[in-house]
Amino acid sequence: MRGLLTWFIKYPAWANVIKILIMIFGLLALLNMKSSFFTELDSNMISITVVYPGASPEEIEQGVVQKIEDNLKGIQGIDRYTSTSQENFASIMVEVFRSYDIGEVLMDVKNAVERINSFPQGIEPPVVAKTPASEFAISFGITGPDDLNSLKATAKMIEYDLRAISGISQIAISGYPEEEIVAYVRDNDLRTYGITIDDVTRALRMSNVELTAGTIKTENEEIIIRLNQKHYFAESLTDIPVLAMPDGRVVRLRDIAEIKNTWEDNPQRTYINGKRAVVFTINKIVGENILEITDNVRLYIEEFDAKNTNFQAMILNDFTDSLRKRIDTLLKNGTQGAMLVLLALALFLNFRLAFWVSLAIPLSFLGMFLVGFIFGMTINAISLFGCIVVVGILVDDGIVIAEQIYQYYEQGKKPFVAAIEGALAVLPSVVFAVLTTVVMFLPFLFLDGRSGAAMRDMGFVVIFALIFSLIEAAIILPSHLAHSKALHSAKSTHKVRLFLDKLLAYPRDVFYRKSLDFFLRFRLIAIGILILITLLTFGGISGGHIKFTFFPYIDTDAFDITLAMPSGTRDNLTEEVMNRIEKAAWEVNDEFKSQREDGKNVIKYVIKKVAAGASFSGGMGLAFSSVATGSDGIIQIVLMNGEERNLESFKIANAIRDKVGPVYEADKLLFAGGSIFGKPISFSLVSPNLEYIEKAKEELKAAMQNMSEIDDVSDNDPQGLREVRVKLKEKAFLLGLTNADIARRIRQGFFGDEVQRLQRGDDEIKVWVRYSDSDRSNLGKFENIRLRLPNGNEYPLGELIDYEIVRGKTVINHIDGKREVTVSADIVDQNAEVPPILERITKEVLEPIFEKYPGVTTVESGQRREVLKMANTGKTGLSIAFVIMFFLVVLSFRSFTQAAVVFALLPFGLIGAFWGHFTQATPVNIMSVYGLIALVGILVNNSIVYTNTFNGYLKDGMNVHDALLAAGVNRFRPILLTTTTTVLGLFPLLAERSLQAKFLIPMAISVAYGLLVGSAFVLIYLPVFLSLLNDTRRIIRRIITGNKVSPEEVEPSIIEEKKINLYMN
Repeated sequence: MRGLLTWFIKYPAWANVIKILIMIFGLLALLNMKSSFFTELDSNMISITVVYPGASPEEIEQGVVQKIEDNLKGIQGIDRYTSTSQENFASIMVEVFRSYDIGEVLMDVKNAVERINSFPQGIEPPVVAKTPASEFAISFGITGPDDLNSLKATAKMIEYDLRAISGISQIAISGYPEEEIVAYVRDNDLRTYGITIDDVTRALRMSNVELTAGTIKTENEEIIIRLNQKHYFAESLTDIPVLAMPDGRVVRLRDIAEIKNTWEDNPQRTYINGKRAVVFTINKIVGENILEITDNVRLYIEEFDAKNTNFQAMILNDFTDSLRKRIDTLLKNGTQGAMLVLLALALFLNFRLAFWVSLAIPLSFLGMFLVGFIFGMTINAISLFGCIVVVGILVDDGIVIAEQIYQYYEQGKKPFVAAIEGALAVLPSVVFAVLTTVVMFLPFLFLDGRSGAAMRDMGFVVIFALIFSLIEAAIILPSHLAHSKALHSAKSTHKVRLFLDKLLAYPRDVFYRKSLDFFLRFRLIAIGILILITLLTFGGISGGHIKFTFFPYIDTDAFDITLAMPSGTRDNLTEEVMNRIEKAAWEVNDEFKSQREDGKNVIKYVIKKVAAGASFSGGMGLAFSSVATGSDGIIQIVLMNGEERNLESFKIANAIRDKVGPVYEADKLLFAGGSIFGKPISFSLVSPNLEYIEKAKEELKAAMQNMSEIDDVSDNDPQGLREVRVKLKEKAFLLGLTNADIARRIRQGFFGDEVQRLQRGDDEIKVWVRYSDSDRSNLGKFENIRLRLPNGNEYPLGELIDYEIVRGKTVINHIDGKREVTVSADIVDQNAEVPPILERITKEVLEPIFEKYPGVTTVESGQRREVLKMANTGKTGLSIAFVIMFFLVVLSFRSFTQAAVVFALLPFGLIGAFWGHFTQATPVNIMSVYGLIALVGILVNNSIVYTNTFNGYLKDGMNVHDALLAAGVNRFRPILLTTTTTVLGLFPLLAERSLQAKFLIPMAISVAYGLLVGSAFVLIYLPVFLSLLNDTRRIIRRIITGNKVSPEEVEPSIIEEKKINLYMN
């Protein structure tokens, strides 16, 4: 190392070239990096979807889902699988451990599904695919004439234009159902002509064709024979012959049916501020740039509005609004933090030294961006926060090396010698200090769960920025200092510099030195104070002053109102209730508007989605269920920008809730913002006993609804539609009919027969035959429908069947093959502690339920599952990191006991982080834990520097007490400076009050407050602990040998020195 360092000092051009290359290529990488909101992650989800037209949830569960789930068992790499069985449709989601190759697991899942040969007839082939890893980018809507055909035509044109724009690939459109052609046959006409639905279906299928029948080969050419009688619109199908009568007449389709170009029998529709609308949702996939996507969409909308007067396009949700604000906030905080760091360096160090040390900041960041670009890192909120966390740490190694070089220079050594000797003197400590921090951040690269995986970029940023910082401090900085005027000029006599030196020396030489000397002499007092502080901290935690929760509350600019009417409610009744809610929302807007000085609306848009099968995805875009029912509805309230609004969204939601009042006819009415991490209160009940799980669900919901701390209690097991359960009479069997015959005949008329599918442009048009609306309007019509037997006789359906009307299931959910019902809720106070609420529900409600209903258990769900996933992977990663870090410290000290003392001090360093959350009125949450992990690595750095200095003084001949004291005085300024630079780097973020900073503030609190208190502990309690360790060693030595020894004789550094001298001599 000496030779390499000497080379760079003798030939500074090498250091300058390396520095310039890193900065040029790093800047180019930064300018070409893509942007995303969170860390880009490959998907670990596999979806299996099955369409089974006309099947009930129970049929799909038993005939499809259970067979697939049975075949999934035993496939390696699957974390868990969940399924949903609905009318006509089943969805199974397979979650894969991120440590497995999802491609291999996908192939195993496909093979498992393909092995099943007992699926019921009528299902469409199962579709097994890896769920694309996408991120919401932007959504917008178009309104115009109240004509669905015009809206769809315009929407298709917009979709075509957007897909032509480079970088936009994921577009979802909602607001209109699929088009189809339906032949509504009249039962009376069928009976008049003796025709069955089978006859109509066969006639359509055989007549509406396009076939190539071969070629005629003449001497000169080949002529293709083609039958082209395929028609794509209803009006062209009316003349299709169905039956030739004996009298020569031809019964055509128009004689027995009304043929219509119509919309799918789906009540789903969307309104924006009361106008019929179509909504576009554009997602970003891995590799695309979210900022470019939204910029292009906004530009297109401007051009669209300029060219179209009948239609209006409007941005509903732009995720990059939050991203840009977060980037601006973090850049502003980062810039302010960097300036404060530079100011601190200038105050503590020689001005020229401060300048050269500060060069580590741009060089380290640009080097990190260069590596990040190679590995596909994006500019996002997490990576930028990593920059803020590390900005104050980057100069730590440079401070230690520069200070040592300057001390050697002041002692009379020549600049070149001072640079070489000074750097080599502290380089081992600096290397081990950086390595321990790097090791502590390594687990961030392997955390599981959405929140854990999102932290990977922060770990990446910190690790590689520190690596480049070490390279700069170890090689480039000594080269610069050796040729700098800082080591070639007389000692500064500037009044400001002298004043600052005296100002900084006073607390070190007077206050700190005397305090440390006192505590080293009266160690019991120091331990007593430590115990008192610890007890106060435990008291603050147990007393609820220091609060804990899972995830920080992050306000949003949109929230959802979810309505569920009793199953079977027609969509027009659901829309009436939604209109009342929408009216209440605008009344609340007017009230808040009247209170504002600027008179602006706090509500920008009210997006009303009738027959929405699922909620919007937490204000990040529109995401509808594949199965929509007229009894469900979603209203999304899009608000004014949060900083401008200056009013939390949940207060607006509560005001609308109060304005609406009780909606007694609704089964469920929720006012919530949603979270990508799930509900804070969530319990998934599983049991093979359907009766028990239903009763357990009702009792749990009733108990939760009586708790004042929570609201919006709901479950994922809605009451089912009324069903007509059919059973054949004896007469039907005597006539030779079977259950399958009756079921098929009823299905043909009421659900319909799918004749064929036509490709009309890029739309797939289904052609159906079914009874007319009047023949399907009531139970009387149902009973009087006549079934024709092969012998030509007809019987009313009522003579062949008995039936009863019961409530069926709307949806059946499974987790790992077991029936499951989830009961979830939100908390009233968004800053309340969630774990105590969960513990109370578990002990007071769930445990009695489990005793009452044997076999009912819970599986983890909601935010708690996310935390546990992170904890499970983090536990392993952190354990390995602590072991590696411990042995690095052992290698640095060459002493297990000194390393153990350093690690024994670490838990006490967390005290500052806990009280920091109390001071900032912020609950400790999962983001705080990430900050605590980072804090540990920084505290170990300071401990390494202090302990190595202490060992060095012992080798120089000092006694233990003087060495502990001198090491503290010597390291006071570097530790104070590194602490100050790190805290100042985070201070602007701590002071930030914008919505965009709230997500990251808990991490900053942990690092800043923890470091402030932890560094004080290092400067006071590490010497005390080392002194106590020395006493312990002497006592053990005396017990073993019976001889009294001096404090210095038992110190590892002295023992090591004696052994080296012995071996050398």
